[in-house]
Amino acid sequence: MNPRERLSLGGVMIWRSLRVVAVDPRLLAYPVASWLSFVVSAGALVAVFSGRSYLPRFAGTDAELAYWLGVADVGVALVGGAVLTTLFNVALVHTAIRTLREEDPRLRDGLYAGLRMFDRVLVWGLVSSTVGPIAHLVERLDPSGTVVEALLGGAWSAASFLVLPIVAFEEVRPTRLFERGRQLYRKAWGYTAGASLGIDLLVVLGVVPLVVVGVYAQVADLASVTESLLTAVSVVGMLVLVLVRQIAVGISKAALYINATTGRTPTAYTGVDLSRISWGRGSGPGRGSRPGRGSGPE
Repeated sequence: MNPRERLSLGGVMIWRSLRVVAVDPRLLAYPVASWLSFVVSAGALVAVFSGRSYLPRFAGTDAELAYWLGVADVGVALVGGAVLTTLFNVALVHTAIRTLREEDPRLRDGLYAGLRMFDRVLVWGLVSSTVGPIAHLVERLDPSGTVVEALLGGAWSAASFLVLPIVAFEEVRPTRLFERGRQLYRKAWGYTAGASLGIDLLVVLGVVPLVVVGVYAQVADLASVTESLLTAVSVVGMLVLVLVRQIAVGISKAALYINATTGRTPTAYTGVDLSRISWGRGSGPGRGSRPGRGSGPE
């Protein structure tokens, strides 16, 4: 899939996801809560590295104890942030799947689903925040997927693609999440080098001009009011893009999970070719446009 096709797919997936949110605005609660947990986690890290964290102060004059308490503080902030983000993402996907099935879930149902599967949430939160970024980088540097395949037995982006809905709806042991994700993806879309919704590319293109505006506001000789206004536009714009990205990815994965497990395309995604998320080589049984997948409801 070339960049133009990826941009087109990303635009479609964002638009369809926002239409789902328009039908059920309660879905916004989970991404907002996830973002707030990230802010708290980032604030804790800033406090540690700026010497304002309270935990190391319990060590008194013991420098070694203060150091290890600082390390523990960083660990708690990083792990807590990753796990809470995963928890709210699972809640979003759970609620989105039920909404796409035309059910009427309560807001707390998604959170209960995440808490009920907390062992899987914990494991996947740690894995996705540590192994995930490295695997994504390797996939970009090695588009054929040879290196990641040798290390993990398949493309990370494809195998991890449906893990969140699997956590939300399936009784799978934490150690088998990646394997189950790989099996489900290959069954639905075949053996590919990776998967992409095209959403991240669009978000990056949106972030770049906002960064330029923010930098310009800081380095140019502007009136204080103009500087503050441009800085606010830059920051708020990026926050909105991050929120839109999280919503679009979560709801899109909910739709793709329904498509992968039932062969039906949710009504909200009628007419969208969901097979386009796959890229790279492929020869598996689900590769390409399989009947009943990505072509409207059966």
